[in-house]
Amino acid sequence: MNSCPNKFASSNKITKYFIEKNCNPLLILGTWVFGGYNFGIYNQQDAVETLEFAYKNSIRTYDIATFYAKGNSNTVLEKYLKRKCRNEYILCAKAGLKWKKNSVVYDGSEKNINLEIEMLLNKFKTNYIDVYLLHWPDPNIKLTHSLNALEKLKKEKKVKFIGICNINSSHLIELDKFDIDTIHIHNNVLKNNIQKNLIKSIKKKYHTTIFSIFENGILVNPKYMNIEAIGKKDIRRKNPIHKNTHQKEKLKKLFSKESAEYSPADCILTWTLNTLNFDTIIIGPKNISQIKSIKNIVNNTFENIKKTEFYNYLNTF
Repeated sequence: MNSCPNKFASSNKITKYFIEKNCNPLLILGTWVFGGYNFGIYNQQDAVETLEFAYKNSIRTYDIATFYAKGNSNTVLEKYLKRKCRNEYILCAKAGLKWKKNSVVYDGSEKNINLEIEMLLNKFKTNYIDVYLLHWPDPNIKLTHSLNALEKLKKEKKVKFIGICNINSSHLIELDKFDIDTIHIHNNVLKNNIQKNLIKSIKKKYHTTIFSIFENGILVNPKYMNIEAIGKKDIRRKNPIHKNTHQKEKLKKLFSKESAEYSPADCILTWTLNTLNFDTIIIGPKNISQIKSIKNIVNNTFENIKKTEFYNYLNTF
């Protein structure tokens, strides 16, 4: 997979950078699940097979964070990449979240942003990170402090591009004061009515990546609708869907719709590609079967998917 459909190609500099590296400009590979925490029982041999298939098919841009699986996701990825040429892949790293025992805390301070970049440089035995983003705005400090820290690292050439994730419209004025390259934002069929206007504004100026298109599997597997069926340490227990009666009822109806020979994931990915506004998607396959299915949908046009009840019901959210 050396390219993506032209309708997704953007003229912005990050897309050009992906293409120059021979990395698929449409897909970023999420790595959190490879760490074996927060998403149920996991066989890490699946991680190796998924990484290998992705690499061979030019899906070589990795969404990473020291925060993911308390660092174990980075350990798995570094072990895989140590025999690969550094110029052949892209590290897209996030900083600003930490674990305090089993609680998540914000830390967008310059001290922590600098600490995390040094940890990443050492971990991956490299002298630069391709893309470095603030994971969440820290409510305890001014956003400008965090963005200043990122800009300094860019000027020092420790990172090539900088960005931010999980913003809202109130942050846009502050962003205009900085040399921001990219924004990552949560969007999918459940979120789009809320996010679409913000994303429209963002995409005029910044390379835009969306994530959680399957809402951590909740949109493709009805078992996650039942909180009691989810492990106590599984991050999906905290998803707001469990407190949203209206959306839960909509999802129950969705899962009752026919999808012919296609999986819910096939339908949702096809809907995402045809409906949502973005440059790049972060995907989070747990195994080789899932990433093969994603590659198949991205590389082909399945008009029959659009005729299924499942696909068309997505337009009612």
